[in-house]
Amino acid sequence: MNDHQLPNPLLYYDDLLDRYVNGSMSKIHGDLHLGNILVGPNNSTWLIDFGHTRDGHTLFDWATLEVSILGDVLMSLIGDEWSTVKQIVVNLLKLNAGHDPNESDPMITEAMTSITAIRKVIHDCLLVESNWLEYYAAIAFAAIRGIGWSSMPLGGRRLMFLVSAMAIYELMGRFRNHSGSDSPSPEHTDVTDHLSNPVPDPSRPQD
Repeated sequence: MNDHQLPNPLLYYDDLLDRYVNGSMSKIHGDLHLGNILVGPNNSTWLIDFGHTRDGHTLFDWATLEVSILGDVLMSLIGDEWSTVKQIVVNLLKLNAGHDPNESDPMITEAMTSITAIRKVIHDCLLVESNWLEYYAAIAFAAIRGIGWSSMPLGGRRLMFLVSAMAIYELMGRFRNHSGSDSPSPEHTDVTDHLSNPVPDPSRPQD
């Protein structure tokens, strides 16, 4: 995979709010994270907390569930380092491009298997078959929302920042920097297969 430059989602948030989404409306749970899914005897499953149930974007629940699996669970297990965060984003980019993630870490592999299963359900819910722009809009918002969850660990917040950036990147048509300059725009951040350059923490002032 080639190098990618992801846009800063905070700088593109207003544009995201103004974007037209060709999607569908349905009754949604409204807060479908793992904390609202209970598993009992014989793997019986219940949803709880329907306080946010409403008519909304059909894909919003699935985007929220993907955010919860990645941020709440996976990052709690594998740590908070930017290099790990970028490793996951690279796998998500591969998945977006239709490739199977090739990952040696069993925890990341298991998480990506769950994400792949969610994406199969989402594919059947897309208004226009195989047009994933509708979902990228949903995941961009859900990831930004996830940053504020009290349960989200530091690594999860970092991942949510880049997942939102990745979704906006996809909405922009897999943006590439063709400026010819070796210096990336301050509005973008590099994500590479080699993970050689850590992403600066946006919460900290830079020298």
